[in-house]
Amino acid sequence: MLTRNFDITPNPVTFGTSLEEVEKKLDDANLDVSNKVNSTSNRRNAPLKFLGGGIFNSGDIYRHYPPKTIFKLGDKGSGLRSRGEIQDFHRLKQEHISGETLFEDATFLKPSSIWTDGHEADYIEDIEWKRPKELSDDPKFYVEGGSRFDMKQVLFGDRWLLASISSLAMHPGVLNQVVPKDQSFEDKEYAGIFHFRFWQYGRWIDVVIDDFLPTQYGKMVSSHSSTANEFWSPLLVKAYAKLYGSWNVISGGRASEAMQDFTGGIIRMYKAEESLDLFDILLKDHQRNALMSCVMKETFKRFGIFCRHAYSITKVCAFDNFRLLGLRNTCGYEKEWTGAWSDKHLFRNSSLKWKCIPESKKKELSLQIDDDGEFWMSYEDFQAFFRDIEVCYLNPFPSTDTNSKKKWQSYAFEGKWVRGVTAGGDGTSLGMFHQNPQYSITVDSPDENSDQCTVIVALMQKHRRAKNEKSPSLNFAIYPLDGNGDIPKPLTTDYFAFNSRVGEDSSWTTQLPREFTSRVELSPGSYCIVPYTTKPHDEGEFLLRVFCDGPASMAVYDEEIGFGEEGTMVSDHGLSDEDAQLLFAVFKKVSQGELEINWKQLQEMLRKDPREVFNENTCRNMVILMDELDSGKLGFGEYNALRMNIKKWKDVFFAYDADCLGYLRTSELKGALNSAGYRVNKQVLIKLVHRNQENPGKITFCEFVICALELKTMIETYQNVA
Repeated sequence: MLTRNFDITPNPVTFGTSLEEVEKKLDDANLDVSNKVNSTSNRRNAPLKFLGGGIFNSGDIYRHYPPKTIFKLGDKGSGLRSRGEIQDFHRLKQEHISGETLFEDATFLKPSSIWTDGHEADYIEDIEWKRPKELSDDPKFYVEGGSRFDMKQVLFGDRWLLASISSLAMHPGVLNQVVPKDQSFEDKEYAGIFHFRFWQYGRWIDVVIDDFLPTQYGKMVSSHSSTANEFWSPLLVKAYAKLYGSWNVISGGRASEAMQDFTGGIIRMYKAEESLDLFDILLKDHQRNALMSCVMKETFKRFGIFCRHAYSITKVCAFDNFRLLGLRNTCGYEKEWTGAWSDKHLFRNSSLKWKCIPESKKKELSLQIDDDGEFWMSYEDFQAFFRDIEVCYLNPFPSTDTNSKKKWQSYAFEGKWVRGVTAGGDGTSLGMFHQNPQYSITVDSPDENSDQCTVIVALMQKHRRAKNEKSPSLNFAIYPLDGNGDIPKPLTTDYFAFNSRVGEDSSWTTQLPREFTSRVELSPGSYCIVPYTTKPHDEGEFLLRVFCDGPASMAVYDEEIGFGEEGTMVSDHGLSDEDAQLLFAVFKKVSQGELEINWKQLQEMLRKDPREVFNENTCRNMVILMDELDSGKLGFGEYNALRMNIKKWKDVFFAYDADCLGYLRTSELKGALNSAGYRVNKQVLIKLVHRNQENPGKITFCEFVICALELKTMIETYQNVA
């Protein structure tokens, strides 16, 4: 039988149990007690010990999910917030078929106007939303399968997206992953509901939509098929808009972003004028099914091509000393290249280029004369007129890998830059750089015919488009962990000051609005990767992906949670026997003889000793965190332990609040918790700050007490289950 006791001295914590075992024990232990949180406290105000397992993992390692693992939009584990009911496509479809009703999506609004090109001042008004059966007498999902010719832009500014869809349609296996086949307008299968799948930060997300499409004056305003009764492509565009929460936020962008959302691949950007063997690279990329797009460099119309248009690269070929590229204008009509090797030259018979090509070769190239937006041009002309080439690799850079059987090892982690906690900037302010997240990597298998190991690092900011935010400039630094002497964990300001970065002579880098990618060569050994934003205090969430061409290991490089040494500012606040008896008498009186106090009585006791005023919510949380019997009350031993801790934490608080501001800066919280005798990692520190900080950048004494109490309770809980 459990009884109250006066023993409040914590034992040293040992960490012999594996993290996986501890997380399971924590989950089991918290399953029942989580229901005991007072109903007046919401999730944010509930003590941290009731939030389940995972806290003692020294970082939030990302779990790789295969394409067959599909999350519903907003489902637990999807990494995306729910915007309403979690929608199961197959269940909803069957319900509406059985009820002979048509699905209407209440979680995605149908606005009366949408922006045309990412600008609020330029928008399409008087939008009417109509189903395909109102737009066509015989609507089809596919007409003779999906094709790159199925896209045609009208008014809405999604041509960047169309370049990606054109490339997607050229790869049936990838297309079927994004556009499931179990969809139709046939009467027995039709319920006004469709679904599509997208890669979002390491997970595949199933997005359910109704089939209302935006029209103006009876015609569709978003991109649609060049075949009037085919609707898979406009429905795909709508699902993509829902994925990001709005039609407006997908008006304008780069084709590579959508290509990545369709595949989960890695993006590399080339400059068309690069002197390296770019054509050979593009040829290999095309042969190995990479998705490719390009953007024109000029600012005016010339030879039938336009600035600000994203073109998809559909073919790359070399024969008889000719180097040709097939391109497609994603507007899908008339506007084609009119120079050498174009359809126009072939049609007018004004060019000798195609006349010397055998009919068998033309057939092999699938050459056709049509105003379909697709055309051929020489590589030399391509370099002259186009600026950027964006390539999405389904695997890490197979075009540079001569061994097609090579297996790339991949690792990924999700993290956050939080002001005052993990947003340390680029090192310009050296005293803050150590705040950034840190990840260790060990590589020990050099490439063939080399003493170096190839590592590809891709750093992506999450949710930039959904929040309609400009992405801060991203980068990462790599530091060696091998060397003489003890290496701190995590790395400190002093370590960064006296050690140089490695891997900065990258064979290539790609900087895109939401992702920075670099390929580096490292000597066998251990290293620390530090992702950062250029400016200190820039906040955001990120996904760090690392690909190695040989065996490797990765982990979060951070401090283990546990008890540590208290700072010298902490005094002994124990009571003499006489003082303990006096305090017990007061406790007995306040508890009305029951020798247990509730939150309100605790509030009264704390006013008397240690003479501090705490609000209702704080007192409720103190009771929950200190209550060993889950009775909703504290005994004298528990109260006395809390009283002594509050006095110790007050010593620490005022030592760190040296300028008497009445609060700690967020950046001082970790040091203060260390001085209070607790080791804490960045993940837990972020949770403590987000849960207990009412005013950004400031931690009051009341908030510091709850931070320390939550951390202390978590460590003790870990000790008990381990």
